[in-house]
Amino acid sequence: MFSLDTILGFGGTVAKALGAVTAVGSAYIALGLPLPATVAYVDGKISTVVSAVADVKVTILEGQLRDITSQRALLRNEKTALTRTVDKAPDSAKPIFARRMGEIEDALAKLTREEDTVTTKLAQGREVK
Repeated sequence: MFSLDTILGFGGTVAKALGAVTAVGSAYIALGLPLPATVAYVDGKISTVVSAVADVKVTILEGQLRDITSQRALLRNEKTALTRTVDKAPDSAKPIFARRMGEIEDALAKLTREEDTVTTKLAQGREVK
């Protein structure tokens, strides 16, 4: 069969090869070179990044929705104040008040359209998860 000398010689050769592979691997890692990755590992990293991007997108859309709500409240308050003031205003100022009321109505309509768009995008963003 195999003699003890042959087995020990083979064992020494394997040990030397393992030492060389370890040295090369250590040098590779020490240089900061990329480690080979499996497809499953890469897919996991991609899904993590996609999830993080979706979370950021939802957060941004929620912020936009809060801004729209705040702007709408400010415009409604201004409209209420103008409505109360227009009766007491001189005749020369009434066209200015009417123009501003029209601008407020336009802005409110635009905010409603924006809110619908943001709400739709927000629903789609939440569905991704």
